[in-house]
Order: sequence, then structure tokens, then C-alpha cells
Amino acid sequence: MPDQYKINYRRWGYPEGEDVVLILHGGMSHSGWQAPLAIQLRAMMPDLTVVAADRRGCGLNDNRGDLGSVHTVIEDVTRHIEYLKKSFKRVHLAGWCQGAQYAAVAASKMPDSLSSLILMTPGFFWNERFRSVLSITENNILAMIKELKLRPDRDHACIPVPMEATDFTLVDEWLDFIEKDDLKITLLNIKSSRIMDEIQEMSWFAMLQNRLPVLAIMAEHDRIVDNNKVRRFIGHMFSGENKNRIVSLASGHAIQFERPEEVAAEILTFIRKN
Repeated sequence: MPDQYKINYRRWGYPEGEDVVLILHGGMSHSGWQAPLAIQLRAMMPDLTVVAADRRGCGLNDNRGDLGSVHTVIEDVTRHIEYLKKSFKRVHLAGWCQGAQYAAVAASKMPDSLSSLILMTPGFFWNERFRSVLSITENNILAMIKELKLRPDRDHACIPVPMEATDFTLVDEWLDFIEKDDLKITLLNIKSSRIMDEIQEMSWFAMLQNRLPVLAIMAEHDRIVDNNKVRRFIGHMFSGENKNRIVSLASGHAIQFERPEEVAAEILTFIRKN
């Protein structure tokens, strides 16, 4: 990256070709969580390349829990798109959960470099339960810092990420995977918590400007996303004659864990039409 920060990523497939899907992960996770979907996509379309990058401050990247700034965390995505566009004819940008926010914002900045936008359980709006958990956790931590007269460095990760494995899935195999995952983000610094809020708001305006073909995949049993609010927000994109598609799967939030075959089939059908 321009500031010499090294972004780690995983690639399934060839370093060049016709189509590449770039997947952006969620808030607590990292690129490795997209492996089941990437493997399934490649099994069904061997000439497809799938790339998943760790967000700044996440996964294998340095400075865990530090997203840098709004500008840099979005620029990381646009730079990756530019890099892939040099080697592939079509770049399809996908985002899962919070990654859908980053995908929407990045897509609004360089629509001519992308062929489509794929939103998987898009976290444009959190449900009431999850919003309450986020708010209570942050307020309690900040109140404690004030009461104890602490002065944590803005770069020090001290804000807990209030998410549990059961927020994502109820499948035992994947619950065990999430619990044992040492690369998941459990703490953020204060500024990164604010960055996340700002990116979410930016994604709302970005989606209103979107002109790319859109595939949205919702999870019927999502414990994180407010599906009804998301549908009201982007529902207008799926009316009339266009290539857009919205589908709902019988799954928890982590559709790439529970329904990789169905998700892959939807994505491949969609990108072949675009």
C-alpha cells in the first residue's frame, strides 16, 4: 500500500484470467473465513479465481484491532481492485456482513473497474439485539475509562468486539472453528470503533449511487443483520427489468459455512450473466 502497510490475502486459482471474485470479510473475521465458499466456487467453475484479503488491522496483518483511518481502509480495497484489474478481464467485488459496507463504498469510487457487486448477508443495518449489545459494550468501556481516569492510547486495542460464535451459526463444526480461531478480532482501538460507524453510514450513500449489477444473498435466520430494514433499503434495485437478484437462504449469518454450495451457485449464475 502507499503507506508501506502490507496487506495479506488468500488466493484460490490462477494469478490471471477472465474472472476474479474479490471477497471482503466481516468485522470480527478475516479472509480465511471465506475458504469454504472459495473452494466451492472453484469446484464449480475451475477457471475462476477467488481472492480474499485481510482488512487492515485484521487477520494476519500487523497492528491488530487498528483499522488505520477511513481513507486508508477504503483505499486498501480500491488499490486491490486496481491490481486485479491488470490481470483479469472482469473483477467482481463481494462483501460479507460488514464487508458489504466496504464493498459498497469502494464500488462507488471506481464503478468502471468492476463488473458486479455481490452482497452476502449485508450489514447495512444491525438488528435491535445486536445494536443494543454494541452500544452497551462501548458505553460501559468508555464509562469505565472515564471513572478510572485512564488514558489509553488511541492506537491501543481496548474495546471488546461483542460477538459470539452463535451470532454467526449454530452448526457445531463451525462453532468450534470460530471459538478456536486465533486470528479473529476480539479487541479494537477507540478510533477503529468510530471508523466502523462512519463506514457504515458511508455505505448507505454509496448504495444509493450504485449502478453496478447487484446480487444480494440474505440469511433467513440471521442473528446480526436487520433483514427487513436492508430489504426496504435496497429493495428498489430488484424491481423492473435488470440483472439484479435478491435471494434468501435458510441459514444463519455465516452462509459461507452453512450453505457454500447454494451461495456459490447463486454467485456463478449471476456473474455469468454479467
